Amino acid sequence: MLATVAARRFADQLSANARYPVVAGALGEAGRGPVGLLDGVYGALSEADRDIFADPAEAGIGEASRLRLVLLRDGGLATDDTVEPEPSAVEERRAEAVQGIAERRGVRVSVLPAEGGSMLERLASLVAVPDFASLYLAIAHGLDPTAVPAMSELKEFLAL
Repeated sequence: MLATVAARRFADQLSANARYPVVAGALGEAGRGPVGLLDGVYGALSEADRDIFADPAEAGIGEASRLRLVLLRDGGLATDDTVEPEPSAVEERRAEAVQGIAERRGVRVSVLPAEGGSMLERLASLVAVPDFASLYLAIAHGLDPTAVPAMSELKEFLAL
């Protein structure tokens, strides 16, 4: 549950700060769409030496876009006593399966385990690294992570 909350925050931060497309959700929710990305043009079908949008005059410059799977792991700790958590063994098995499938397709995988003794510490450990990563990625691309021009434009449009 903590990993799901952290993953959704990571998706929001990565989209807003670094303008990167992200799909987030619990592995239990990872149905046909998100898992299907592993077989798509940014996953297994990616051609590392060919970019169909590349300028032929600049051939060989840059690297083809590739998918990266980031697994946020909380060890199956529940955050709400009223919600029956998924058994830890099922969560572990599903995560290992998705990781193995991704790796067999050449998709890069990063696993971020939760750290700490309390739920708050564990949540903070899952949120902190991705938040910083989204900021550094934005800065590396020359973007101001505090400014989201499309959002400002949307607000202006809706104010009319």
